Amino acid sequence: MSTKKIIGLVSILIGLVLLGYGIYGTIRMAEARKDIDTKTHYLPGDGIRDAVRGGLYSKVDEYKVPVTLCYIGAVVFLVGGAIILRYKSKK
Repeated sequence: MSTKKIIGLVSILIGLVLLGYGIYGTIRMAEARKDIDTKTHYLPGDGIRDAVRGGLYSKVDEYKVPVTLCYIGAVVFLVGGAIILRYKSKK
């Protein structure tokens, strides 16, 4: 197996791992938002409820950028690995 093939396969593997982390992060953020909604449902008054939810949602939103970067990195590594595997080296 050539070095080029190994690099391409490792790149694709890294892309798949990043994609998995991105999907996992998205699911966890959705579960956190659902938990916030169910736990704050019993707070009295719309103003108090919205203030508490806003604070908790902002904590969950701190993870949007890392999750987005996982998706971007996954696409870069998957496309890069596919390009490396697709094109043959010139001899």
